[in-house]
Amino acid sequence: MASTITFEQLLSGAKDFAHLALNAHAEGHTDVFLLEAGVAVERLAKAALVRVHPTLLSEVKGSDDMLASHAHTLAEGAGAAALPAVLADPDGFAGQRIAVVCTGGNASAAEIAVLGSGAEPELAPDQAGS
Repeated sequence: MASTITFEQLLSGAKDFAHLALNAHAEGHTDVFLLEAGVAVERLAKAALVRVHPTLLSEVKGSDDMLASHAHTLAEGAGAAALPAVLADPDGFAGQRIAVVCTGGNASAAEIAVLGSGAEPELAPDQAGS
C-alpha cells in the first residue's frame, strides 16, 4: 500500500508551521502560536509514523464498524482505523507481532445507535464539509 504523503513532505510542513509558531510567539499572538505549534507537532508525529509504516496514517471508511464486528470494541472514526489499516496490507505486516491501538471510545449515544444499525451517520452542521 503506497502512501501519497511522504516523510519529507510532513517534515517540511512541520518545519513551516514551527516557524509560523515562533513568529507568532515573538509578536505576542498567543492563540496563533498555540495553533501553529500544535499543527507543527502533529505533522512531526505523522512524519515519524509514516516512516515506520505508511499504513499508520490510513483512515478507512467503515473502520468503526469493522472494529466493532471483529474485535467487539467500540470506537469512532480515526480511533478505529488501525485494524483495517493492518488488514489492508497483510504482506506488509507478515511475520510481525502487531498491536492495534484503539482510541476515541467517547462516542455519543447517537453514534452508538448508528453503529449498531449499520446506517450512515449524519454530520452535525459544524462538521459538514470539513
